[in-house]
Order: sequence, then structure tokens, then C-alpha cells
Amino acid sequence: MQTIKKLLCIFVIFILPCCCFGFEVSELANYKGIVIKTMVESDTLHKTTSKKTEIRNGSALRKILGDEKVKFKTQYVYIGKKQIEHLGTTTWYHYTPKSTNKKVYHLYYQKNDVMHEGQIGDTLVVAKKNDEEITLLILQKGHKDIEKIYDIAGINEMIDPEIQPKKSLWERMFGGADSRTEKLAKVEMAVEMDAPQAAVQKKSRSKKPTEPDMDLNPDSYEKIGFEAERHKTNKRVVLIGTPRIVDGDTIILEDLFNIRVIGIDAPESKQNCWDANGREYACGKKSTEHLQKLVGNGRVKCEIRGIGRFGRHTGLCYNMKDVNLNKTMVRDGYAVISTYPPILFQEEERLAINEKAGIWQGTLRHPHCFRHQKKQDWKAIDLCEDNKLYNGWDDKFVTKE
Repeated sequence: MQTIKKLLCIFVIFILPCCCFGFEVSELANYKGIVIKTMVESDTLHKTTSKKTEIRNGSALRKILGDEKVKFKTQYVYIGKKQIEHLGTTTWYHYTPKSTNKKVYHLYYQKNDVMHEGQIGDTLVVAKKNDEEITLLILQKGHKDIEKIYDIAGINEMIDPEIQPKKSLWERMFGGADSRTEKLAKVEMAVEMDAPQAAVQKKSRSKKPTEPDMDLNPDSYEKIGFEAERHKTNKRVVLIGTPRIVDGDTIILEDLFNIRVIGIDAPESKQNCWDANGREYACGKKSTEHLQKLVGNGRVKCEIRGIGRFGRHTGLCYNMKDVNLNKTMVRDGYAVISTYPPILFQEEERLAINEKAGIWQGTLRHPHCFRHQKKQDWKAIDLCEDNKLYNGWDDKFVTKE
């Protein structure tokens, strides 16, 4: 009898907890959706007047939890110097404040040891397992598994280490501005996933040019400071943020992501063209101004297609009126077709030439040739030699790497 009691105690103390707990971050790859954010004061367990506290920032949580009130079975997990787990519930709930008709969404949780450990700056993950269960995961600031979660969500591929936010001399000397790492950590990310799903989306190896998907809908994105999510149809990463226009084919979002507008080549900033009377004018400046006009004062969303030359992201970009900036720049005559695949927008360029729109009012050299003119290091056959003027796209112009 004594032996049986000892075995029972061993089972209860050591074996049973292992069966119930032992959460691994890799399990998130099979979840339906993930929200990643940095914990702020309102997320931490600091209230003493209520048995329940809440996680706010409902704009991202709505993407995976929906619009209706739901009570979820919840697995709470804290991973730091120690791992703590707790089984409980959370309630996804919205209400309408008296001062406005706007619905405010919160995820309410009951006090427990896991939430007690969470501190400002820790990484908070809310992951939807199915329609009845979620996992609420907290990783201590700087934990090695944070990178693994970004891998599972497919978000790490967006980070371009060459792009750094600019700082003033005062900030460089005395601090006070967020580092790039801190700024990235404050970005709230919502990723919808198909379960089961591989950790990172495989990129297509096909070289066949394809028309871009044109079904982005600005109404599907919440208007928070900056977002990174998955396109609902093709699951590519979509970045949304305030743009800085560098030139007619380059956009930097939030001073973090340098995006090359795919399929087009705009005149370089210092490039001149010739008008109908043969007079030189700054066509590069005109192209930049036209892209700025298309963007206006709004934000830009870019569907990321991959990493191009020089480590820049390549993508299809849209303004908040759902205007395809890539296609419109060619159609309005302020950009030409790029010599690098995929080769897109041939019809738009043909129409611009026929209507003498934009830079087609006169003559120009292809921006590819302008960039290579000093070294005469031509990369596109029969496009640049002998100072040729560009008259429209020809398949033989495809750049040879």
C-alpha cells in the first residue's frame, strides 16, 4: 500500500503536470491567428479594485477574434527565467461608450500567476487555436523564443537591417529617441494563418511574369499607427504605414522599410528628359512629385513580393483610395517598365506613349541607362548603347544578371 501511495504521489507531482502543461512555442504554427504586441501598462496586472483586467488594442485582436462577444478557454503561459502555466478563461467583449457610437473591444482576463509575471516591455502573444480556445503567451523581454514566434508568423522576412530611423544630433549625443529595435518592438502585428501552416511562406521560383493581385481593400485594415499583416487571399505580408517618398519608384514606410515599387522604373532624382520642343527639364523631380500627389497626405499599404537588389523590399503599393501606385505611375507617364522581372504594365505604357502622357510628351533615356552611363556597364541588351532614346518596351530588354 505504501508503495502504491508513493507511486501515486510521484504521478501527481511530476507526471501529471507534464501531461497538462509543457507548452512549446513551435505549437503556434498550427494556430489560426496570432497577434503580437509589446506589453504596455494597461496590459499588466496592476489593478487592485477589480478581479478582472483587460488587454486593449482591439483593432488588431478583432482580426483573429472577430466582432462578437465570446468566452474562450485559455491557456496562459509565461516564458522567462522560469515557465509558468495556468488554465482559465478570457472574455472577448465590446461595448459602445456613451460619448461615441464607436465599439471598443477588450480581452478580459482573470488574475493569475502568469499575468502577474508580465511586465512593461515583455512580448505579449494572443493566439487563436480554434473557435473556443486561445493561448495567451508572455515572453520576458529579450527572450530567445521571440525570434521564433516572428518566424512562425512569417514577419521576420520584412525586417531590413540596412534601414535605420534618422536621429538628430541631440538624440545621437544624449539619447531620448527609440532605437530601431525598440521601434520595431512597439509595432502591433496581426497575422491570420491557415492551420496547419509552415513557419515561413515559400517564395515562388517561377520566372513567368504574372499580373499582380488587385483585390486589396483599404476598408479591411484598421487605422492604427502602423500594421503588418497577411493578405487575406494570397497570404503575402502587407505593410501599412506613413510613407516618405524618395523618388518615383521608392517608398520608405515609417522610416523602417525601404520598398522598391515593383515592375516600374522612374526617372532618377537628378535625371533630365526633353520636352516636345527639345528643351531639357527635370523629369526625375516631376516623377517624384507625381507619386507624392497620388499618395497625398494618407498612408500607403504595400504587398511585399520579396527582397530585391540592394536588400530592398519589392512590392505592389496602394494609396488609401485603393489606387495601384505601380500601375498608375506607368499609365500617367511618369515611370516606365523595369528591366528586371516580373515584366508588368506593358499595356499601360503603350497607352501612355500613344497619349503622350507625362515624360512621353518628348523623349527620354531609360532610367536603367541613366544609372549605368558613367561606367557604361549596360545590363540590358540593345537598350542603352549609342545613347539610344527609349521608345517603349521590348522583351529583348530584360536585364541579364
